[in-house]
Amino acid sequence: MWIMAAKKVKTGQEAKAPETHAGQDTETVEDAPEKPLPKVLTALRPILYLARQYKVGDSLPVNNQEMVEAWIEAGSAEWREKKGGRFFP
Repeated sequence: MWIMAAKKVKTGQEAKAPETHAGQDTETVEDAPEKPLPKVLTALRPILYLARQYKVGDSLPVNNQEMVEAWIEAGSAEWREKKGGRFFP
């Protein structure tokens, strides 16, 4: 029985990536520009919509713009940034 070993081939990105050595300055995570956090429509009170009960803090569907506007106007939902699985006002 013959077993063939897979040979790792460098992709274009890996081949072009510069090597870093001790003592060289490298860009740190703090230097990288921050990306804007995604906004999620979040329930501020329990909402029953399309036979589903959404709890406080759940993200709401945004496929019906009329409902989105109604929830926001009524104070039942607001747009919040989602960061690491947690919502921040």
